[in-house]
Amino acid sequence: MTKMARSICATCRTSSSAPSRPSSGARGRSSGIGDALDDPRIDAKNSIQLLEASKEIQAAEAARAVEEGVIQRKRDAEVGAVFGIGFAPNTGGPLSYLDRIGPATAVKQLRDFADRFGPRYTPPSILLEMAAKNERFFDPPGQ
Repeated sequence: MTKMARSICATCRTSSSAPSRPSSGARGRSSGIGDALDDPRIDAKNSIQLLEASKEIQAAEAARAVEEGVIQRKRDAEVGAVFGIGFAPNTGGPLSYLDRIGPATAVKQLRDFADRFGPRYTPPSILLEMAAKNERFFDPPGQ
């Protein structure tokens, strides 16, 4: 670590302008009130469930962005999610992930999560339409 980086890190740790803990009752390590694995709606012993729920909601939001025209080129969603929010790079991106598991499976999983965790996981209409027509975001390789 360079001298400048050490100085910046030391300033951040001691700065009075550092963000304070939320007073809204928010949960998480930063608030000191546990973390996501303490959530009673999630089986703490099954971290795969938490990982899948996280990938599903991120992929659903990427599909919504395509549906609403926020993302014009689908590859931008892939690159932006992997490099911007840290979506699992081994999946190729959220839209490729949805293509790999299939829109019908994604809709089924999202509905299950919506029943258990709330309406935030409701599948976007673009996925419902794709599942009905058995469509994909990208053409399969070699076609």
